[in-house]
Amino acid sequence: IVTHAHPDHVSGFPLFMEKIWLAGRHQPIPVCGIEPALEQARKTFDAFSTITDGWDDMPPIDWRPVDYAMDATVWDDATWTVTAAPVEHGIPNVGLRIQSNRSGGTVGYSCDTAPSGNVAYLGRDADWLVHEANGTGEGHSSAPQAARIAKQAQANRLLLVHLPPGNKQ
Repeated sequence: IVTHAHPDHVSGFPLFMEKIWLAGRHQPIPVCGIEPALEQARKTFDAFSTITDGWDDMPPIDWRPVDYAMDATVWDDATWTVTAAPVEHGIPNVGLRIQSNRSGGTVGYSCDTAPSGNVAYLGRDADWLVHEANGTGEGHSSAPQAARIAKQAQANRLLLVHLPPGNKQ
């Protein structure tokens, strides 16, 4: 799932594809995301086409566009239901709600965003809310802001990610 087009979210895609190929995967790999993010992932992958074109048994990529809308379906099968909603980051970007259809466990994921009611919505009553805490710069949240969103969502646990440089203790 590709949430948005910034380099730290798409630049590893060619390496991901090479690693799963070297691990023996040959069946198609679904790649889901909003169109601007998928387009950037395509460009990043295509930058290596002069090298990878000869790798005939590389897994085909099954590009799956996701609507840029509330409750957009990202994935839905017997194991997982994943939905998305727009979040605030300066470019089109989505947060996610991931639910196990077997256990009922739920995770909300903020991606990169300023404090957003949509993230609280995605994380409502979740077992975990995974929220970025890179600071109060444009399109990002601080740890206290993420905690407020987790409280608003009534999430059971908060996991802070995408932390700023420096001491994390």
